[in-house]
Amino acid sequence: MKKINFSHYFRLHTRQKYFIWNNLDSNFPENPDFDEENFENTVWNFEALSENPTDFSELHINIFKNFTTEFHTFIKKKYPEKKICVVYPAEVEKKIAQTISFYKSGNCDIIFNPCFEYKDAVAHSSVFFVFNKKLSILKLSTSTKIKDYLAANWNFWITTYALRGFENDLNPIEEVSYFLIDTVENPRKNQTEFCETLWVSTNKGVKSVSKIDREGPYYFFAKKIAKQNGLTLLEFNNPYFLEQNRLVKNLLRNTVSRNSPKGPKKTKKIIKMIPIIDALSEIKEAKNIKTFSPPQISDNGNFEKNPDFNMLMTKFYPQLANISGTLLKAKDALSLIEDEEKLLTLEKNSFWFNFFQENNSIIINQIEELKKFLLNLYAKKIVWYDFEAFSLPFPPIDYVQPFQQIVSQVSIVLTNRGQILNQNFSDRNLVFDPKNYTWENFFLIIDKIYHKHADFYVVFNKSYELTRLKEMLEIIFKNYLERLPYHKAKQKLEEYELKVAEIIKKTIDLKDPFAKYWLVISDLKGGYSIKKIENFITKYKYNLKRLIIPYKQLAIKNGLEAMIESIDRYFNFIGDNQWEITKKNLQIYCQNDVIAMIMVWDFLKFIYKNANNASNIKVIKPQKVTLFENWS
Repeated sequence: MKKINFSHYFRLHTRQKYFIWNNLDSNFPENPDFDEENFENTVWNFEALSENPTDFSELHINIFKNFTTEFHTFIKKKYPEKKICVVYPAEVEKKIAQTISFYKSGNCDIIFNPCFEYKDAVAHSSVFFVFNKKLSILKLSTSTKIKDYLAANWNFWITTYALRGFENDLNPIEEVSYFLIDTVENPRKNQTEFCETLWVSTNKGVKSVSKIDREGPYYFFAKKIAKQNGLTLLEFNNPYFLEQNRLVKNLLRNTVSRNSPKGPKKTKKIIKMIPIIDALSEIKEAKNIKTFSPPQISDNGNFEKNPDFNMLMTKFYPQLANISGTLLKAKDALSLIEDEEKLLTLEKNSFWFNFFQENNSIIINQIEELKKFLLNLYAKKIVWYDFEAFSLPFPPIDYVQPFQQIVSQVSIVLTNRGQILNQNFSDRNLVFDPKNYTWENFFLIIDKIYHKHADFYVVFNKSYELTRLKEMLEIIFKNYLERLPYHKAKQKLEEYELKVAEIIKKTIDLKDPFAKYWLVISDLKGGYSIKKIENFITKYKYNLKRLIIPYKQLAIKNGLEAMIESIDRYFNFIGDNQWEITKKNLQIYCQNDVIAMIMVWDFLKFIYKNANNASNIKVIKPQKVTLFENWS
């Protein structure tokens, strides 16, 4: 029988059982909607790489190996007196045999890359500290999430059962930990720091720092432990709380629970993990399941939503598919599926649900707000700009955190009274060579965006661009402090602080009319990403003043591809001659993104101008956009 590994156990907890051994057909329709803030989750998915290295490029595999080497060096320095043994074979059976041989020899205090087997199930840990009975996992991330309990549970129990087989010790593992990429206040170029944690977050996503901690004097540290451990400062400074919530204590109970720092009676958030013995039986039985079913509760479990959830909805409940998660959460969709009467009531009575079933229909929900927005931009001098960025799992320059995005290109278009001004293509479409990236690039980026006579600056999703600008100022200031006293560094920074402050003050977010539902487009189903708006305009052939080049015709088709090109250049996978070609393609792509914003502006003007005139555009009395109210 094929070996059972952690991915099977993970899928048992996060999707219906068909998907334990199977994937959806590759021809099944997908609708990716990339989020530029989280590109690195796709690019640097080391967990997927460790399970399926053949799916990844040589570049990613080499980076993964390099991190492993650095981690081994870190452990060796931490335990210089300990005898360290490294499991080298790639073949699973040989890895298991060598691990057991090392363990039984009694000559190894620490074993790197241990591999244990129990009943055809295999667990790959990062390091086994034999001398103090601790098992550890290296996670190449700066944060933990609730799903990390599953990997720890799998490794802990498979290793425990395997060791019990030839060791007269009921508890051969007494501690379990994660090693993460550490975040430090002043990171240095190419330097990787590691940290160990005995606590794992109980959040599905990365935990945000609490309001109290955010406003306190220890913000950096509070943010760090929120990401790494899922803890507040109050919890982290409570020894009783820390002891009760150690990772291994949860694993012994096969649960995820979080005791309150206020005492044992305040225990909350108890989630069960399937015990390994039971899980192995269920995983084996799942091989007999030959087809997938409509979305089930198991497709939206406590640890992670089935990544194929939306595709299953499209196949079985197309009327509910692709509706914005803000309006229809997965748990609400499942509730409708389980209750046919409730679904029928929704289909009969929900105004917005029925609107989302239409094609090429537009409702102006707050015409006065739309009018004010358009008048604000009318006959003004406007700077339109867009960033593309890249991130690395280590600092590409000083003072940049691992996985932090740094701007690698900016495209800028100037308009006056609605007309695009002539400009030099290369001068207004800057691409910085990642291979030679420097913090001094930030001066040019800010200078090129800033225009002293600009009335407004327009972006789509301002939180992204404005966050990058603020980060630039922080990095510039830290570099100044290396050379100047504090007051002089502050004084020298002032010119760029004023420019960024003015940009921020005058920034208008083109996303607002869509995100605030001043107008609603049927096909977008409550969503408002610019790519979806562009696709809608292109699909229905709206005859606007400015149109983009369809992205499928471009050499670089989306922001993720742009980021990958920059990363490849950083590691010199793209040579100098090829880089000149790639650079031009990046410029064309990014400029197209800016023209897309102007096209969306033209689209908004078209909608307003044709309100109640075009058959597919109508104005209604303002009402809340929701599926479960306004039933009539």
